[in-house]
Amino acid sequence: MIEPGLATEPISPPRLLFSRGCRGGIVRSIQERLTAGGYYAGVIDGIYGGAAFENHGFGVVRGNWDGAWLTWGIMGFTLRSGEIGRILLGLEMLDPNLLGSAFGAGSAILRHILRASPAGQEQWANVITDGATVREPWRSGFERLGNQPVVQALQLDVARSSYFLSAVRTAAVFRLRTERGLALAFDIHVQNGGIDAAARALILSRRAANDPADEPSHRVIIANAVADSAKPEFRDDVRARKRAIAIGEGAVHHERIVTAHWGLAEYPAPEIAVSRLA
Repeated sequence: MIEPGLATEPISPPRLLFSRGCRGGIVRSIQERLTAGGYYAGVIDGIYGGAAFENHGFGVVRGNWDGAWLTWGIMGFTLRSGEIGRILLGLEMLDPNLLGSAFGAGSAILRHILRASPAGQEQWANVITDGATVREPWRSGFERLGNQPVVQALQLDVARSSYFLSAVRTAAVFRLRTERGLALAFDIHVQNGGIDAAARALILSRRAANDPADEPSHRVIIANAVADSAKPEFRDDVRARKRAIAIGEGAVHHERIVTAHWGLAEYPAPEIAVSRLA
């Protein structure tokens, strides 16, 4: 018997927010708090086991294996695009001692490189890297720098202003209203720089031919269109990761990805609703 005045709607099951395969700053924070409480004795690496789309944490750095010169941080900020330079020079303004504490005597070299010509930056990146591996002491220096709270906060600010806000607008334009839809738009901006004219034309033509009523099918159209408009050598990788997000699971870099393990499901994304009202 239900007493008068009490809600009669069924209680939703608890939502999965984190599971094996998730990684990132939030996972690292959980590990740190569990360690402080005596509940975790493992490595604090921001990894909840399993795989990830990108092997990047706040301090992880990769060498010039892909033409980006140097890649660092949670978004894979690159030296070639100028992102690493802007972030590190911004840190110098916030705290002139940060680079010195992370890189020691090498900080003077790094300051010079940040102000060098593109050719000089590329040459330096080639000198300090072996394939994807960055040689010491630079690898440890970037790791130490990324562990600083002020550096992590700045990386998050850049990620939001440079990628997330644009992704929210893209999601609203292309009728993506769920967390997975926003995640797809975000990944498109991070990996592909947004939806270009070629991908947009493909989306519109395929949507006109078979306009799906459900968002998951619409996400697949977008995922395939972005992949088809990518450079041929990157097309398979783009398609695999975009479809994994669009569908909710899939193989990325030979590992199984389930977006629900990252807290991404078919729930409404409030950021998109706000964007549509703005």
